[in-house]
Amino acid sequence: MTDTIVQRTTDWLPAALDGIGLAIIAADQRGRILFLNPVAAAMTGVSSVNAVGRPLADVFRIVHEATRRPMLDAIATVFAGGPAVPLSDHTILMSSNGDECRIDHGAAPVRDVAGRLVVAVLVFCDVSERQRIMQGAEDAQAFAEGIVQTVRKPLVVLDADLRVRSANSAFYRTFRLDPTQIVGRRIYDIGDRPWDIPELRELLEHILPRKSQFEDFEVDREFEGIGRRSMILNARRLPPAGGRPEWILLAIEDVTERLQTTAALELSETRYRRLFETAQDGILLVDPDSRKIFDSNPFLSELLGYPREELVGKELWEIGLFHDIESNKSAFRTLQEKGYIRYDDLPLRTHDDRGIEVEFVSNVYPVGETRVIQCNIRDVTDRKHAEERLRFAHAGLELRVTERT
Repeated sequence: MTDTIVQRTTDWLPAALDGIGLAIIAADQRGRILFLNPVAAAMTGVSSVNAVGRPLADVFRIVHEATRRPMLDAIATVFAGGPAVPLSDHTILMSSNGDECRIDHGAAPVRDVAGRLVVAVLVFCDVSERQRIMQGAEDAQAFAEGIVQTVRKPLVVLDADLRVRSANSAFYRTFRLDPTQIVGRRIYDIGDRPWDIPELRELLEHILPRKSQFEDFEVDREFEGIGRRSMILNARRLPPAGGRPEWILLAIEDVTERLQTTAALELSETRYRRLFETAQDGILLVDPDSRKIFDSNPFLSELLGYPREELVGKELWEIGLFHDIESNKSAFRTLQEKGYIRYDDLPLRTHDDRGIEVEFVSNVYPVGETRVIQCNIRDVTDRKHAEERLRFAHAGLELRVTERT
């Protein structure tokens, strides 16, 4: 009677299981194969004709991936009265031609209308490619996380719900936090909520999903433990890949000191410019390499009668400060060697051909990675005339004293 029921059951198995994409083997209580679908035949290397009637162990040989020991007989477990055996991994299927592949496998009972167990069905599938993909994804993830950890700027990895998945050491060091305080929390809920900013919410929740990235979002906030800081945020959405869910990479740059330095430099430049513009000496700025003027102050234009536009681009000899180009070159050689030159009474003609005498002082100094020549020019014509009159007066006085004595 039992054999008849088994026969009736196996009659419909080919029609029901041939088209299934998984490998299927049906076996009776004695462990003999009743049916083997094409997928199972391809994986085991044994045709259905040669497999039917043979012990399952002749066709389905499996070992544990790590220990290489034979795995539990799932069919025997089912017939022994146990429940269905769920799919298990870490199993190696050894085919008849010696090939091996990783599989997941499990077994389930088939009962007749009276509830009697008549057939056990073994189900298995090749997971080699899937495991290679997963391993590749894990390796890529480890590689990416290694890169993240070595970046000197703070980086945070968020999931699609904007919860912190991980952060690098620069982030923990900068904000004086540890993983227990941030991992699993939404970015807005970290610490005393310095990132809970409406504009940032708009970028992360609405702009980023559409454009995949945003750049140079500036945050100027008070941060617990480190005070007020200025931060520049850049974010990029990383779509799901290789079994990995969607990530958001958030890069944070602390620009507080840079902004302070820039502000101090701008203040210094403003002060210097005011001094430059209001100085009562004529000032020229010259490029040491080309020997050409690139800036002049208003007082020099008043002194010489040249508008700034006519001075810029000329060499000093072209505006009469030296007799000719050779004397100009000689003065520059001295300036390059000593870093400083001075002429107490240099004759000069103005734009309207007036003759004046000037005191000329020039020096070279560095500005960042370049050098600048500054020339200070002071009109000493009146002083020279006064000195000359004083000399005449002294000479006349001495003459009168001599005549009287």
